[in-house]
Amino acid sequence: MSCDSSLKLQYDKDKLLEFWSSVSHEYRAISYAALRVLLPFATSYLCETGFSTVAVIKNKYRSKINVEKEMRVAISKLELRFEKLCSEKQAHPSH
Repeated sequence: MSCDSSLKLQYDKDKLLEFWSSVSHEYRAISYAALRVLLPFATSYLCETGFSTVAVIKNKYRSKINVEKEMRVAISKLELRFEKLCSEKQAHPSH
């Protein structure tokens, strides 16, 4: 594995979880060991991000009990395109 230059390029290009998942067919044992070590970091990061988001939203809207929608938008990886949505809508539709 350490002598494979194409694997080294892939390792430098990909994220760690993606890399070890992609080589799991060829290097099953080491891939499995790497993923077992890396996976808790990814899931705990998501939990911490979600908790921090709830704390910010709860501080911003103290009286609001249900923060599910705001949290979903806050931790989403999707890029918001409000300008595009607004430009495609007519402000006052004519009859």
